[in-house]
Amino acid sequence: MSAAVVAVSGTGTNVGKTYVATALTMALAKRGPVTGVKPYESGHDAALGSDQQALAAASTTSASALGFSLLCFPEPVAPPEAARRAGARVDLDAFLATFQAVRLRASGVLVLELAGGLFSPFDDASSNVDVLRALAPEHHVLVAPNRLGVIHDARATVRASCAEGLAIDTLVVSHPPGAGDDASCRSNVSALAHLLHSTPIVLAAAPVTRAAELLGEAWDRGAFRRR
Repeated sequence: MSAAVVAVSGTGTNVGKTYVATALTMALAKRGPVTGVKPYESGHDAALGSDQQALAAASTTSASALGFSLLCFPEPVAPPEAARRAGARVDLDAFLATFQAVRLRASGVLVLELAGGLFSPFDDASSNVDVLRALAPEHHVLVAPNRLGVIHDARATVRASCAEGLAIDTLVVSHPPGAGDDASCRSNVSALAHLLHSTPIVLAAAPVTRAAELLGEAWDRGAFRRR
């Protein structure tokens, strides 16, 4: 028994990662066991942050029930600094040990959402990209927001990720409800599809449920199986 891992990272903060990760978790829940995991969240003075709660609600089994120690910090800053301000500590090795243990004994899919962007710090010595390199997920989804500037941000993140030896399997251009439109919104996806031709799939997440269903269909075809 071993769970597959679908990682959801972003080009930055507040780009729609939880919106996409939750929709993807809901789509996969129609197909079997799935658990959404966001190890750290900051900016909420509660036991669990709103993102962690959304993922738990979309999951067939919550991350806490599987043995993950989810942490939420009040200060809206990067997890290592937020932890220090709360008198706590975040640690990559401890998280990886827990994650791999759960991965081995669980079935179905673990949807891992990381805080901030792909190169945001995970702890004082490592970044989110280091987490994903260590975990080698079956599928890596990069989320970028449908707004002016996304072409640069997505291209830069894809190039940097490839330079780090981490593949991006799907780029989701996210446009959550209530997100404003600008003149670039109608052309961003086609421009990225042209410029990032080596990235297998470029999806417009408007509505995101369709993007999630397409990923679910890819799962059905075996696209997320262990490499």
